[in-house]
Amino acid sequence: MRQFSRTLSRNIARRCALMGGAAALLLSAAIIAPLRAATLPDAVIPDQLGVQLKGGNANVENLDEIVKVGFTAVRRGFIWAAMETQPGVYDFSAYDPLVKECEARHLKIIAAMAFANKLYGPAYEPKGRAAYAKWAAALAAHYKGAPIYFEIWNEPNTRTFWGNQGRGSHGTGNTEAYAEEYTALVKATVPAMKAADPHCTVLAGAVSGLWSGSFTWMQDCF
Repeated sequence: MRQFSRTLSRNIARRCALMGGAAALLLSAAIIAPLRAATLPDAVIPDQLGVQLKGGNANVENLDEIVKVGFTAVRRGFIWAAMETQPGVYDFSAYDPLVKECEARHLKIIAAMAFANKLYGPAYEPKGRAAYAKWAAALAAHYKGAPIYFEIWNEPNTRTFWGNQGRGSHGTGNTEAYAEEYTALVKATVPAMKAADPHCTVLAGAVSGLWSGSFTWMQDCF
């Protein structure tokens, strides 16, 4: 449970939360459709605290412990390649039980819509970007009404999670090229998701590290 959220309201937005190891959920009216403030948690403890789940610990026993401790949200990777193994055919069954169990415990879910799919190639190219947006829209439609914040990618400012995708794949990340490529993905994805469910809440990808490089990357995105 080391990976938990802390509020970033002073730096980005009044109601923007941190989730995961040193990860900021970046909310931008400039690149994301406006969110309804009522859908976001109050900027108080414990509403702003949550726990990162991995495949091996996303079980009911841990969910019960999370509730007992007082956390109100969990973050989990929703892996595109695992849901679409055939073009245009989506299988959400591996994630449905987690959503159901979280709903039963009144836990919010931050669903990190993660990574490229080899069926379409890199997400920074038009084909991959369009397919990602289509999948994300199907995800929003499938989980319409569920207590989910949909997060576009994970740590897109880093080489580990974006550099192998984008043209700026040298160094440690936080490049202007990363920002351009990622913002293009956001601009393609949000309208598709909002068309599928106008009331879905969409977050930009968690930022790895809060230091001068990542702040520059955020500014490039804005």
